[in-house]
Amino acid sequence: MIEVQEEKSDPWEECLRAAEQIALNAGKVIREALKKDKQVRTKTSAADLVTETDRNVETLIISSLKQKFPTHRYSVFSVFAVIGCI
Repeated sequence: MIEVQEEKSDPWEECLRAAEQIALNAGKVIREALKKDKQVRTKTSAADLVTETDRNVETLIISSLKQKFPTHRYSVFSVFAVIGCI
């Protein structure tokens, strides 16, 4: 009798595929923003800048990860936390 072994999927592959898709989506947001006027704020100092695009991309990444992996835990250095938006 020949035993057929099922190939186990690598859980990191799913994470990698999700990260690649999220990065592509973030790139689309950035490319679209290049066509528009910029809204810039400061974070901790006048030299520490954050744009509306930065905030939009951060929101996209965080929400996409939470949607794809709702049971995972995240540690995020947030632009919003630094400028007091959350």
